[in-house]
Amino acid sequence: MWPGTDMPFVTELLASFSGETAVTDAGRPFTCPWGLSLIGVMSLAAFRGASGQLRGSVRTPDDRPLAGVSVQLWTPLRLIAATITNQSGAFRFAAADRSRATGLLLRSLGYRPIRETPPARDTIIILHLQPLPVSLDAIAVVGTPLPCPRRDDPAARHVWDRMQQRYSHRYESVALGALMRSVRDLVPANELGVVDTAGLIWGQRGAIGTIRSEWRTWIGEHGYARPPTSFSEYGSGDWEYPPLESVYAQHFVDSLFGRLTNFTIARADEDGWELHFCSRREDRPSISGTLAIGRDTTLVSATWTFRTVKPVEHAGGEALFAPAAVPDSAAFLLPTYGLFWQEGVRPNEFHEVWQEFRDWIIDWRDVLVVPEMPRSR
Repeated sequence: MWPGTDMPFVTELLASFSGETAVTDAGRPFTCPWGLSLIGVMSLAAFRGASGQLRGSVRTPDDRPLAGVSVQLWTPLRLIAATITNQSGAFRFAAADRSRATGLLLRSLGYRPIRETPPARDTIIILHLQPLPVSLDAIAVVGTPLPCPRRDDPAARHVWDRMQQRYSHRYESVALGALMRSVRDLVPANELGVVDTAGLIWGQRGAIGTIRSEWRTWIGEHGYARPPTSFSEYGSGDWEYPPLESVYAQHFVDSLFGRLTNFTIARADEDGWELHFCSRREDRPSISGTLAIGRDTTLVSATWTFRTVKPVEHAGGEALFAPAAVPDSAAFLLPTYGLFWQEGVRPNEFHEVWQEFRDWIIDWRDVLVVPEMPRSR
C-alpha cells in the first residue's frame, strides 16, 4: 500500500515531528551536513493536517527514512526557512513560513535534489529522493563525461525553448547582489562536494551587468574558459571559467547558450525533463552537462563539466535554483547554492568553492546593491 494512504503510517509519521524545528531567520547561521548533489526528481503524496504547519517525511525509493536532508523554503529571491530531517526523516515548518514560500527545496549527499511548490493547504507530504546514477568525482577523475549529443534533438530543443521563455533575458542593465555563506577548500577527489558547514563564513557578492556581458562576449567568441588574470575570482589553474554557479547562472537560459549547444532528452516523466547538453564546437573550451527542468518548465538544477583545449584541465560545477518569479519577464535565474570545482596542481587534488545563498537583490537600473550582513553571526 502507498504510505500516504496507510493511516497507521501517518500516525507514526505525526509522532516523529517532535524533533528538529526549522531555522526561520535567513540571516542566522544554519548548519547542515549536506554534500554533493546533482539533478532532481520526486514523488509526493499529500494529506490533510491538523494545523497550519507544513510537515513531511523524506524517504528512499524503497520507503526507508532519510535523516540529515536539507529542506528549505524559498521565495524567488530569499530563503524563508531551513531545517534538516530527523532520524525518522521528518521535517516541519511553521504556518507563517509555509504561507510566504513559493518553493520547497531538498538536497542530500548521493541523491538528486528536488524543488516543488509548497502545498497551499495544511498538509503532510511524503517525498522520495532518487539516488544519483553517477558521482561527480567519477566524471572528473576517470574522465567519463556524459554522452555528448552530435545532433540537436528537436524535442529536447522544444523543452529548452519553453524553459528559457520563463525568464528575463536582460543582461547589461541589471545588477545582482547576494548575501551568502561560503567555504573554499582543497580536497581529494572522493571528498569533492562534501562540505564542512562549520567552515562556512558570511559574505556578500554582486555583479553589474557589464561584468556578465564581458563573459557573454568572450564565450561567444572564444569559448567557456580564458587565461587567468590578476582579477580571477578563483585563479588556481591554467584557465579561468565563467561563474555559472553564481552571478552568471542566467547563461543557461540565454539565447547564446542555445545557439552554442546541442540538447537531447535523458528523461521525461510526470516530474519534468532531464536534458543532456554539449557544446557544438570542440576546437575551443566547451561545456557539457545536464539540466533538470520541472513540470512547470522552470529550471530546477544544472550540472556541468568544462572541457578545455591544451593545457587540458578538469573543472565544473553545479547549482540548484530558486523558484521563478511571476511574471516571466521579471524572473531571473538565481541559485540557492552553487559549487565550483577545479583540478589542483597535485594528482587527485581539487579546489572547490561552495556558496550557499540566502538573499538576492535585483536592481534593474544596474546599480549594485547587496543585502546587509546579519547583525549576529
